[in-house]
Amino acid sequence: MSSKEKDIKINIRAAAAAPAGEHHVIPARVRCLVSAALIIIACLACCFTGGCGSDSSGRIEATDSSNGLGMNFVFIKPGRFLMGSPADEPGRDDDEPQHWVTLTRGYYLQTTEVSQRQWKAVMGNNPTKWKDCGKNCPVTNVSWDDVQVFIQILNQRTGKNYRLPTEAEWEYAARAGTTTPFPTGNCLPADYSNHDGEGPLPGCPGGVILRKKTAVGSLAPNAWGLFDMHGNVGEWCSDWLGPYPSGPVTDPRGAPSGVFRVTRGGSWALKARYIRSAYRDGFGPDSDITGVGFRLALSPELPAKASIDNSIHHETSTSYFIPCDDENLT
Repeated sequence: MSSKEKDIKINIRAAAAAPAGEHHVIPARVRCLVSAALIIIACLACCFTGGCGSDSSGRIEATDSSNGLGMNFVFIKPGRFLMGSPADEPGRDDDEPQHWVTLTRGYYLQTTEVSQRQWKAVMGNNPTKWKDCGKNCPVTNVSWDDVQVFIQILNQRTGKNYRLPTEAEWEYAARAGTTTPFPTGNCLPADYSNHDGEGPLPGCPGGVILRKKTAVGSLAPNAWGLFDMHGNVGEWCSDWLGPYPSGPVTDPRGAPSGVFRVTRGGSWALKARYIRSAYRDGFGPDSDITGVGFRLALSPELPAKASIDNSIHHETSTSYFIPCDDENLT
């Protein structure tokens, strides 16, 4: 307990214990602190019990103005899930054996892929080779190494702990509580994923074929409020690509070393089997691929085991970053 909190409690107890007829005046500064403390306690109690404006999905909305890039984040609570795919899943690969994964710490995950506008605001350039999609389309042609520089600068400017999600964190969030190839079931609805619709899984209808990226967040989200986890562009994860462990694991961080860094989610150019929740891919950390971008994770500032599932943070401040004009996105 801080000294300020102790002072507040002492003054409250003194006032309550005063003999009848004895006049105790609590200083205005203390009264102000008491009021503020009660408001904070009420808000915390409300949030941890699922109130405070929550809708039927348990989503709690709040505001965080320290980023300045217009990034939205969803808080993903700790949990346990089956990572990988069952032996009878259509289109599965041999490197997807199912195993139980426990994530003991909650984390924030960006609701969309990082856009070209957001990249330019931090780095001052736009490495994307296909720019016809516009400033709100995912930034691509950024290597894993490039992304680490982006994150380092962003953390220095904001004082936060942004990072790439681990492969396990990515799949946990992509599944959003499901065990099927996609969070929508065995098939993909046309309005959910930007991929090669000519290659659906067996027994599923074909989909829309755009043959290009789309603006981030323009299709339907999964049940946890995350957009484009399947298709549009592949997404870098923090892990080295390596074999899965043979048994249950807790908070896995991937192979200790390797040649390729993990990418997940697949791109607009890939058939359905290559954008399944369990599908794994990877590239060298210095590779800048036209079909690969990323989304950010953020280590929590709330208590690690808070029971909030989808707390969206809208980041709106513009203090730290380079203005990004529509005409100057090159």
